[in-house]
Amino acid sequence: MTHQPARTIARAAAAAALLFAVSATSVAAQPPQGGRQVMQQQMLFEGITLTAAQQTKIDSLRTAFREKAMAERAAAGNAGGPPDSATMAARRERTVQERNQLRAVLTADQQATFDKNLVAMEERMKQMRAQRGAGAPPA
Repeated sequence: MTHQPARTIARAAAAAALLFAVSATSVAAQPPQGGRQVMQQQMLFEGITLTAAQQTKIDSLRTAFREKAMAERAAAGNAGGPPDSATMAARRERTVQERNQLRAVLTADQQATFDKNLVAMEERMKQMRAQRGAGAPPA
């Protein structure tokens, strides 16, 4: 009977590991919510496994940048019309800052994957813009 607590602990640990694996899989399998920015973020982190501390920092940075973007949109007040060139330049600069800060959270190996993902994402976006410009529907 002295082995019973050890079995109980082992079973509890196995159940916790299974629960973690299932929840991580279900989160990864969910479609992106929030539009293009969320999809881009997912593309940037494809193949990168974050530690809990890294994920907390990434979430904090994303929240801060999202709030800043919403405040800038509200301040622009262009009533849903296309943004002017100064607004677009500010958005591009904010995007570069955000990517740099997100990348800084990563290890050197993770940064290499992030950089590869960034190049692939930018190439895909370039192709999509070219298709739209040629009148072809995006794939």
